[in-house]
Amino acid sequence: MVGAAPASAAVGAMVVPVSGTVTGYVGNHCIPKDDDHFGIDIAADAGRSIGAAASGTVVERRFSSSWGNTIVLDHGNGWRTRYAHMSSMTLTIGQTVQRGGQVGLVGNTGDSFGNHLHWELSRNGATSSLMNAYFTCDKVVTAGTAIPLDIDGLGDATTAPLDANPAAVVYGSEMDVFNTRPNGTMGKGTWFGFDFAGFSDFGGEGLGLGNPSAVDFNGELSVFAIGADGTLFKKTWNGSTWSVWSPLNDGGPRLVGQPSALKYGENELSVFARGTDGAIYKTTWNGSHWSWPGVFSPDYGFVSDPSAVQYNGELSVFSTGGDGHVYKSTWNGSSWSRFSDLAPGGGMVGNPHAIQYGSELSVFSRGADARIYKNTWNGSSWSGFGPLGNVVGFASDPFAVEYNGELTVLARGNDGSIYKWSWFPWSQTWADFTPLSGGPAMAGAPAAVQYGSELSVFSTGTNGQTYKNTWNGTTWSGFIQQS
Repeated sequence: MVGAAPASAAVGAMVVPVSGTVTGYVGNHCIPKDDDHFGIDIAADAGRSIGAAASGTVVERRFSSSWGNTIVLDHGNGWRTRYAHMSSMTLTIGQTVQRGGQVGLVGNTGDSFGNHLHWELSRNGATSSLMNAYFTCDKVVTAGTAIPLDIDGLGDATTAPLDANPAAVVYGSEMDVFNTRPNGTMGKGTWFGFDFAGFSDFGGEGLGLGNPSAVDFNGELSVFAIGADGTLFKKTWNGSTWSVWSPLNDGGPRLVGQPSALKYGENELSVFARGTDGAIYKTTWNGSHWSWPGVFSPDYGFVSDPSAVQYNGELSVFSTGGDGHVYKSTWNGSSWSRFSDLAPGGGMVGNPHAIQYGSELSVFSRGADARIYKNTWNGSSWSGFGPLGNVVGFASDPFAVEYNGELTVLARGNDGSIYKWSWFPWSQTWADFTPLSGGPAMAGAPAAVQYGSELSVFSTGTNGQTYKNTWNGTTWSGFIQQS
């Protein structure tokens, strides 16, 4: 077994994967049994969401007579975690997941004595007893809580988590991209036209920040990210100086994943995020103060980050439920609708992405079969989720962007390439997914933005660095390291 990690690593690199009560540790069960035990057992209600303890990539997904439904995540530097006895598994082989993102649901499959999560930590194939120091018998733990232990190799401050989803935004005459790092801080890159000002530290020490969302709101640039303790943080540029990272829900609901922020109307800025309880929360800036994060509906056990979009004066929010269906709630200017199912269209996994394109509203999502799907509202009815193109084998959530009248959808394939699908309205034709050539394999989901006459695509490489690939109207630059 691997003992305690060196003290040079970052504290809080991992979080508690599920809420419940500790009933076993590495070595034995809390009620001793005559057998070896290689992980932490956490008793929890059936169907409770299980989150990734750290950002990682799925390297094993199967059913066995001993583990039941089990998934193994690789976190780099030899570290892996196993999640066993689940009632269902959310992720697919090759898929990346951010810290706190859903892995599956608590169950009682395989050689199990009741509903619980069996969670193992190993390094280079050897079981680690490191977590025994925190997960003591009968301790009640809460999902998303930062584990105050040093995890050697998961705290490199110069790189991003392999699943890091950068956020790109055009602010005035500049383009900015933000990306997280394994030690929970943020990095920022800025372009002034063709001049790259470089990547710089963007703070967040000790917060354990997750994937960011950035928005230009009435001349101010705000960046939002959720900390390891479930707090939503904000940092704002007022035109001359940056504020510090400040909490928006201190003492409020615990949040996970990547928030979705957008400007609605002239004077409101809304931020949506998923809670550890499976509900979607919203906080709004009305020009003078932030509202307390309010819950929409916990009914569907949401397992994805929300996607918010303004469409013909209405504000709609989309998220995927534990049943694999994508749900929508809409603000019509006076009230919110309850979340409704965009049926038909089950079997979705991961985070949807919504965009208004012309007079239509389209929602893209990844299916459990590793294809990208699209559901479009034409003003009177939804088309239902249908496959987009003929390519199979996607490992990331899709990202949609409009560029010079074209609709472009991007996603990372299992081979590490970023693929692009395009719709050309003038010819009413589409081009199937093709890989963007040039550069190394990517490990994260893409983000894209039109900046001037160019389209820039960002992603995180397998080395944890931020890369950019730019279309200048004629050719792609290839993925070039920026951080």
